[in-house]
Amino acid sequence: EIDSGKAFTVSVALGGYRYETQKFASVPLKNSIYFKLTRVPSGVISVRIIGGKGYLNGQELSDGQRLTVEAGKAIQFKVVNPFTKAEKIQSVTVRPNETKDIILSPRN
Repeated sequence: EIDSGKAFTVSVALGGYRYETQKFASVPLKNSIYFKLTRVPSGVISVRIIGGKGYLNGQELSDGQRLTVEAGKAIQFKVVNPFTKAEKIQSVTVRPNETKDIILSPRN
């Protein structure tokens, strides 16, 4: 719920589109907010996690998860060994419309 007299910010994140943020001084007329999202060349990374926990930007990933990511941009995954707490960083880049399978494992 938003107080009618207070400023607020709305952000939209959707796979395949550029992240957008709008700031408002108060609630707009008719309580409606519209975003024109810009398409970004994107690809898909299918994540397989073996023997650890995988993370992207601090969010834990699940085995088999498919992520839509910006093409041509290095995506950094972190995998953590649950017993030793050792961490490993793995970087992946996809081309436009490419689907890439990766295996995150603290052992490889």
